[in-house]
Amino acid sequence: MKHWLQAALLSSALVTSAYVVAAPQTAQGTGVVKAIDAKASSITLQHEAIPALKWSAMTMPFPLAKPELATGLAVGQKVKFDLEVDGSKYRITSISAIK
Repeated sequence: MKHWLQAALLSSALVTSAYVVAAPQTAQGTGVVKAIDAKASSITLQHEAIPALKWSAMTMPFPLAKPELATGLAVGQKVKFDLEVDGSKYRITSISAIK
C-alpha cells in the first residue's frame, strides 16, 4: 500500500508539473532606429548587446506589442526598449527615445 501511495503521489506531481507554464522573460536594451514599418507593426533596431538574453549586438526587426509604440519615433533616433521573450518569439512592449 505504501508503494502504491508513493507512486500515485509521484505520478500526480509529474502530471501537475507538465502543465506549469513559464512566464515570458523580459529584458531591456538600447539601440538606434533603422526602420519603422507601421503596417507590419514592427521596428528595425541596431541594438547593443543584451546580456540578459545572451544576444550580441546586431540589427534586426522587432514586432511591436502595439503599433502606437512607434508613434513619435524616427529613423536615426537612439532608443531604450523593453523586450518580452517567450521561447523563440519576442516583441517590444515599450520603447522611448533617449535624449
